[in-house]
Parts: sequence; C-alpha cells; structure tokens
Amino acid sequence: MNVFFVVLSGTLVFVLGQIALRLFIEPWQRCRESIARVAYVLDRYPAVYSNPGVGTRESQDVAAKEIRECVAELTYCAHGVPLYRVFVTLGALPRKTDIFAAQQQLIGLSNTVHNGSTDGLPGRLRTIKESLGISPLAE
Repeated sequence: MNVFFVVLSGTLVFVLGQIALRLFIEPWQRCRESIARVAYVLDRYPAVYSNPGVGTRESQDVAAKEIRECVAELTYCAHGVPLYRVFVTLGALPRKTDIFAAQQQLIGLSNTVHNGSTDGLPGRLRTIKESLGISPLAE
C-alpha cells in the first residue's frame, strides 16, 4: 500500500509541476524572449532606422516588418502571462504601462524607417530600452 501512495504522490507532483510550467514558466519565458527580440532588432537595424529613406526599399521593408512583429509579441507579453502583476512585483517583467510605452515608440520607429525624420530618435530608443529593461552589454 505504501508503494501505491509513493507512486500516486510522485505522479501528483509531476502533474502539478507540468501545470505550473505550462501556465506560468513558459509564458514568462516567451515574454522575456519577446523583450530580447526587441533588443536584437534594435541592434540589427540601426543603419536602416538611423538613416530613413537611404537604404534599399527591401531592407527598409524588412526592418519595418520586424519592428512591427516586436510590437505584436509585446502585446502577447502584456496579455498572455497569468498573474502578470506577480511577475511585475518580483521584478521579472516590466509593468504593462512600460510595455505600452515601448510599443508606441516601436510603432513610431517603424513608421519612420521609409521616409521619416531622425528627430527624437535617441529619446525614442532610450524610452524603448528603459521601458523594457534593456541595458547595454557593457554595463
């Protein structure tokens, strides 16, 4: 009979662990990956968004599309993580208002890729990075 309870309790622990993994850990990881992707895109395309209208139309389209995809991924981040406030309180994720601020700046960045102005670009990039907690590697 003891063996039965050991097997049952082991199975229960495994099932509860899988539930926690699927409901909390995986969405949190996906959100962190979305934020990392924003950092990647910002580092990948500075020649395009810093010089609007200069590169090829194709490179501008690709950069604008990837920036917009980052905005969509951040929407998942803000809405797809159960108990989001707990993760914010723990410092594991940025606040939803910060995600929204970053999304606005990313949309603006995407809109300026083809023929916009670089006025305000440093402030736009600073807002994105500060809102999402993206810091330079040198720090």
